Amino acid sequence: MSLEIAQLVVAKEDDESLPPWLMVEIVRDLPRLVERRDAS
Repeated sequence: MSLEIAQLVVAKEDDESLPPWLMVEIVRDLPRLVERRDAS
């Protein structure tokens, strides 16, 4: 999963936004987590 796709996955929806620091953590870690799951 690319960083661009990760950003789309966690993008703001229905005015329910996450704190910016949490968005950075999720977007940074999501591609790695998906790769780990796919490797299992």
